[in-house]
Formats: sequence, structure tokens, C-alpha cells
Amino acid sequence: MKMVLIADSNKCHRMLYEIELSSEGYIVITAKNGKEAVNIIRLFYPDVIVMDTYMPDIDVYDLVVQIFKIRTEIPVIMNTVDETGKDRYEPWCDAYIVKSSNLQELREKIRQLITCEPPVLQP
Repeated sequence: MKMVLIADSNKCHRMLYEIELSSEGYIVITAKNGKEAVNIIRLFYPDVIVMDTYMPDIDVYDLVVQIFKIRTEIPVIMNTVDETGKDRYEPWCDAYIVKSSNLQELREKIRQLITCEPPVLQP
């Protein structure tokens, strides 16, 4: 089974993503801050990371540097409410997805990054 790390300071988002992605067959591990995320990456080697652009204990850029020191090949999906931040984060993340109650875009991107499937185009 493939493993997804959800790093988000919002408990409701972590719970929602854990429920939804577990139902898709993924092992889901959550982290409420950057320190937890780094520790999880060291211990479990997730296949993809879904993280918010805000972490209460560390700047997101510093967090990504720490992640890439552990595993350079791990895909990172920035998942945030910030609709304007795509240009800032896109150079070093594999996807930038604006949070929504509809998780279809996130599900598709995770599937694509984990299995290397081409994206599904919507008509």
C-alpha cells in the first residue's frame, strides 16, 4: 500500500484528508507541524507529502529543505487556501492545489504522482 503524509496545522483538514484518502486505499499519516512531518519522513518514508503552506513551528521553505535532505525524490503537493501563491511555490513542489471541499483534484494528483499515471483531463 502507498503511504501519504498530510502535514497541516488544521485538525479538521487532517481528519478529512485521512478519512477520504484512507477510503481510497492509502495508508495516511498526519502531522500537525513541521517537526512532526520531518520525524514521520525519517521513520516511514511516505510516497507523497500533502502539506499546507503554513506550519506553526517552521517556515515552509525551511521545512521543504529539511524534507529534501532526507529524501530528495519525494513528491510534494502544496495544498493551501492561498490562491495567489502558486508562482512562489511551484518551482520546488510537484503540484499546487487550492483547498476545496471537493477533493477530486487532490486525489487525482496523488494518484498521478504515486503511480506516474498521466492526469485525467476533464471535458
